Amino acid sequence: PELQEYFNRMIYANVIASMEAYLSKTFITIVLNDDAIFWQFVNRFDWGKEKIEIEKIKDVYDNMPIRVQTKLTEVLYHNLPKVRAMYQKILEIDILQEETDMTFLSKSVDIRHDLVHRNGRKNSNKR
Repeated sequence: PELQEYFNRMIYANVIASMEAYLSKTFITIVLNDDAIFWQFVNRFDWGKEKIEIEKIKDVYDNMPIRVQTKLTEVLYHNLPKVRAMYQKILEIDILQEETDMTFLSKSVDIRHDLVHRNGRKNSNKR
């Protein structure tokens, strides 16, 4: 039974990790392989208050694929509200439309976090 509990935790954590991998790989593949969507990402992504000096525009343009790929890999795909907003804003695809799905999966991500970082113990400061 103790070993089964251990395996159940591993399976649970890996199911959530698989969901994150699916969301990230799908989004990144679409953005990097479709020129129109790539530029939609560039135009709609929140780049912060980044300013580009006029003499650097050509360099920024030439290096945009690397900059986009870097930004795409920095996104935490377990942040489901952010991921849902990115899918909607960039790809115009509604994922996790049902609030019950979002609530369930967000709670599942929290449980996975507890499993991975504290062997299943809840963070008393968090909940």
